[in-house]
Amino acid sequence: MIFLQYAEAFKNGGYSYDDYDIKTLSYDPEESKTLELGFNTKWKNSLNLSATLYATHVDKLQVETIRSDLSSYIDNAAKADIYGIESELRYLFTNNFGVHSGVGFIHSKFDDYISNSNNYSGNQLINVPQHTFQFGSQYNFSKNYYLDLVLKSNGKTYFDKANTVSESSYSYVDTKIGYKSKKFSWNVYIHNLFDKRYLNYIIAAEGFNAYNFGEPRRIGASLKYDF
Repeated sequence: MIFLQYAEAFKNGGYSYDDYDIKTLSYDPEESKTLELGFNTKWKNSLNLSATLYATHVDKLQVETIRSDLSSYIDNAAKADIYGIESELRYLFTNNFGVHSGVGFIHSKFDDYISNSNNYSGNQLINVPQHTFQFGSQYNFSKNYYLDLVLKSNGKTYFDKANTVSESSYSYVDTKIGYKSKKFSWNVYIHNLFDKRYLNYIIAAEGFNAYNFGEPRRIGASLKYDF
């Protein structure tokens, strides 16, 4: 199936309080227009494939800036654009073994953004990774038991409008082994199998940065019963 979709979105404007100059700042409503073209297909119950091309244009994008005292204000970038491609695939090699994957490539930038006499035009948008990727496999080694292994990756991400604070591309692995029946299931899982250290968020304030590390290796279990 092939599809074409168009959507428009609107976010209300509002007010921010300026602690430095002791005044109230206003910011404008944000408006976006998105066009998507994609397809999805199935083949002999073995292959599921989908892909979507998209482009979003934003007028008066609302951008939050955090000050050194952790207060914040919002202003508007006149224009911004985001476009890219997303794709998902599932393939069943046998009744016991299959793979699944998803990938996205994202280009984002401020087309026109001048704030406090600083020109940020051409810079990448905040908190938008340049790519996302996931690849996994599941093996059912009996009627009810399975083993799942998934590699996840995020591309380089900027956390400030000047594009001076960023985290490079990183990857980690999740895995679990479990049992599933019609009413009862359990699994034992390991998140971040190889204990990869990475930053999943940075508060880029004016004058300092605060770093939030991704979750380290975590081992756990879950149990479920449907009555």
